[in-house]
Amino acid sequence: MIIFDEIKMGIMIALVVALVGGGLYVRRLYNEVEADKLAISTLQANQVKLLQTNKDNMDTINALRVEHDSSVAIIDELAKQSTELRTNQASLQAAIKKDKGSATRDAPIAPVLMDTLKGLQ
Repeated sequence: MIIFDEIKMGIMIALVVALVGGGLYVRRLYNEVEADKLAISTLQANQVKLLQTNKDNMDTINALRVEHDSSVAIIDELAKQSTELRTNQASLQAAIKKDKGSATRDAPIAPVLMDTLKGLQ
């Protein structure tokens, strides 16, 4: 019966080793699962932040597009006005050049002086 007792003891030791090893294995798996849960929650939080940042960036881009379109319209209007002003300036310079040197065109002259002026010319 000594052999039977030794076999029982060997089986009991094997069971204890199996239980301790299994317990350690299960604990390691549990820790890995907890670490994975933490990683998943961190990734989900990062995803929410990234989505909000993306939305904010898209809002900013859309606002910049609207501002760009407005700026282009203003620049086009200013270019048109600039062209009109250059045309008006050229017309005024031509009119000034045409009227230059004519005393009768510079200011109204009294009728009495008109004959004297015509005589001088």
